[in-house]
Amino acid sequence: IGRGSGLSGSNATDRYNASSWNTASLDPTAYFTFTMTPAPGYRVNLDNFVYTGQISSSIDMFAFRSNAGGDNFATDIGTSTATGATIDLTTSPYQNISSSIEFRLYAWNGASSSNTFSVNDFTFNAAVLGTSVTTLSGFSACENAAGTAQSFVVNGAGLSPSNATISVTGTTNFEVSTTSAVAGFSNTATITAAGGSVNATVWVRLKANPVPGAYSGEEVNVSGGGFPSGDNINVACNGTVNNIPTITLGASPAVCQGLINADLPYTATTQGPGQYSIDYDVAAESEGFVDNERYFFPQSNNAGHSGWGFS
Repeated sequence: IGRGSGLSGSNATDRYNASSWNTASLDPTAYFTFTMTPAPGYRVNLDNFVYTGQISSSIDMFAFRSNAGGDNFATDIGTSTATGATIDLTTSPYQNISSSIEFRLYAWNGASSSNTFSVNDFTFNAAVLGTSVTTLSGFSACENAAGTAQSFVVNGAGLSPSNATISVTGTTNFEVSTTSAVAGFSNTATITAAGGSVNATVWVRLKANPVPGAYSGEEVNVSGGGFPSGDNINVACNGTVNNIPTITLGASPAVCQGLINADLPYTATTQGPGQYSIDYDVAAESEGFVDNERYFFPQSNNAGHSGWGFS
């Protein structure tokens, strides 16, 4: 709360008090001001403004106005009084708010400049929904395989109905889950509010995709509980689908009975593989060879080739 330049502050206990409300008509500089700024990534649906107030002596006229929707404090909202009011804010200018909005409580026609008017307490009742994460970058996947997931948290309060279903909608190339980082993925996931509130993790990953390339600026949307799908509660997702790594193998080595290891040479790789697996055939397994799965790829390269040790 603050006050316009046409007012003078006046000491009072547990209330915001001022004088100089004595102009005969509304003075555009004589008001109490209230500014609401949603956090980035969040949207607000206002329900009402409730305040209590008092005057020291005669002040007759009051008005509550806003700059929402380009009105520039020209139109009264509801009916204001010296002792307080509940002012409805459910009309469209006060819904799906994503940036700062200012309200002003004007008073005028006081009998004297020394007469005071104070706001003793006030509350904006509202619903809020969103996430502090507005962008997720660095997604990566191999062609025809889903990628590794990243996450964000959806928060909401004051949602309607109290058990509202919050929908999280994926995109053409990104899928979502509210189950875990490795399960439950589809194009849409849901969260059920409890007591009008939600606090839940959403995981996002690149879908299995046969077309390598960059996929950027696709927006996962959050909606429900009074916030429509076009509310622009979005998380922009950026990632890359890579070609499957390849390797050019050399000649398979001969392994004599009694040896415990040998090298399987290779001459070239693409896409920088970091791990490897070796799947032996039935004959090798019958001799005691065991498949190697997800071993880290050797980093050395000797005379144009490197190799895997196996046993």
